[in-house]
Amino acid sequence: MASVTSKFSPGDYLYFHCNQNTTNADGDKITFSISATKDRGNTNMAHIIKPAVVVLSEEDTSYGIWGGDLGAVNTWHTRALNTVRGESWFVTLNDSTDTFTLEAGTYKVMGQSPIYAGNQHKARLYNSSDSVAVVNGQNSYSNASYNGQAGGIFMGTFNITSSKNFVVQHIFNNDNGGVSQGGFDSGGTNSGPSMFTTIMIEKLK
Repeated sequence: MASVTSKFSPGDYLYFHCNQNTTNADGDKITFSISATKDRGNTNMAHIIKPAVVVLSEEDTSYGIWGGDLGAVNTWHTRALNTVRGESWFVTLNDSTDTFTLEAGTYKVMGQSPIYAGNQHKARLYNSSDSVAVVNGQNSYSNASYNGQAGGIFMGTFNITSSKNFVVQHIFNNDNGGVSQGGFDSGGTNSGPSMFTTIMIEKLK
């Protein structure tokens, strides 16, 4: 009995060739036995992993709800999050602290947080485990003199080698109390929930 051990990569083919005469009357047979073991030492599997997407948001199903107070001006504050939608197997949200945990991997994020009449403002994604901003948002402006509202937008990619905690943070220049995190009714009682901070997270690998 002959045996052989070999290592295969995704897409490889295995062919069998036999030189033995199997047409004689006694019905000779040739049997092949294959045993396969996954190589768990190869972690570079990005080419076959399907990206997974989840959305975290602050939602309120009651009509006429505003976003709430954010705190003192010119200070970074954590934005509220209370809802998870999509493929959530790689993320855990603690809605009592507005903190979410991501497992090790490479991620792409896009998010926005509205500010009502806050003048200059900016949002960011903050790694609270390591005390570092991982995605800084663009400069934004919502005019306080004209009751303007604008989202602080942030987008980017990052990699973590172990599980980390994250929050969405916001800094602004003018305080408007209970409407600071977003005002304006959503259009009517049939227009769906009031939506404020929203972040879409795509796990690339």
